[in-house]
Amino acid sequence: MEKHPGGQAPRLPARRRLGEDWRVELHAVPRGHLRYTTNGADPVATGGAYDTPFTLPAECRFVLAVAEDGDIRLNVEKIDAHEYRTKKVAVDTAKPAVWSHPHRNLTAAAAFGLIDLLEKHQGQAREVVIDVTGNDIEVSLSFIAGENELVSGTRLRETVAKMQEIVGGSQVNISATSIRFESGQQLLDWIAAIHGSLQPGEVSQ
Repeated sequence: MEKHPGGQAPRLPARRRLGEDWRVELHAVPRGHLRYTTNGADPVATGGAYDTPFTLPAECRFVLAVAEDGDIRLNVEKIDAHEYRTKKVAVDTAKPAVWSHPHRNLTAAAAFGLIDLLEKHQGQAREVVIDVTGNDIEVSLSFIAGENELVSGTRLRETVAKMQEIVGGSQVNISATSIRFESGQQLLDWIAAIHGSLQPGEVSQ
């Protein structure tokens, strides 16, 4: 995959239902021009330029979209319209999965709970940011992972421990934008452990 400016893929999450019609709103983050199709065709070759939200054809199962910025182009994003219509997310238990569910500014028990879950379910967090503040609140230290760097639970725990040792503090703040799993089953086990649910558009495989 070619890198998009800012290192982030296009976000295509906004769908709105108006009566019996579904309206689709696409976003490229942080920027880029979008092209899309609703008939299964390659948006790079035949996609129409996205300018405003559009009505999803009733027979459409997938929206295919791609973001471009100059000579830089991302891989095609495939959005399953069926997930939004049924509000059910299908996960292939055997395939790798990426859960694009941001974990923001987790502190105290929540921060270490994330680490525990990453270790237990062998997840790898992406775009990790760690902030540790000294007990005297005058010293702080930050860790920012590379934009495409995956951080395991074990590495996250070790990094936090080293940072706490350096600043002499225990106040921890952790954020991550998504989590990768070697199998969809690991993701499903995580969701079951937290008694949660997957939302349409959150999972890619």
